[in-house]
Amino acid sequence: MIYDQYIIPASASQYAIPRGAVMDVAMSISSSVNELKTVNPGMGFSALFKSGMRIGRDAVGTMTNTLILAFTGGALVNLILMKYYNWDVKAILSGDYITHEVITGVSGSIGLILAVPLTALIASALCARMQPTTVSKKTR
Repeated sequence: MIYDQYIIPASASQYAIPRGAVMDVAMSISSSVNELKTVNPGMGFSALFKSGMRIGRDAVGTMTNTLILAFTGGALVNLILMKYYNWDVKAILSGDYITHEVITGVSGSIGLILAVPLTALIASALCARMQPTTVSKKTR
């Protein structure tokens, strides 16, 4: 369709939104687990993992609201363009636009949900192996 050239650039920035959210959550968890090990060198793997999961749960709660607002803002631009070019509702619902939005939202959500346990697991495993003296010297 001729209108696709106008719709694609307006929504291209939405590909970066889920990756940024996953990176933010992963960095929050890993830096927090590292700080927990620094403050309390006696923490083992299971305590670090449980703490990482709790931190991740809180981070996902706030990131979900951010993602909803970001996707809504990106879709708003496209809806304005569709209104400007007088698209029919049937054309919008049967086109690639709705599929694109659903796939982007679902893939971002899956990535965000999987980032929490994977990051908590890896960060806990790495920090649990660190020697207390290594952790203390590194931060002081």
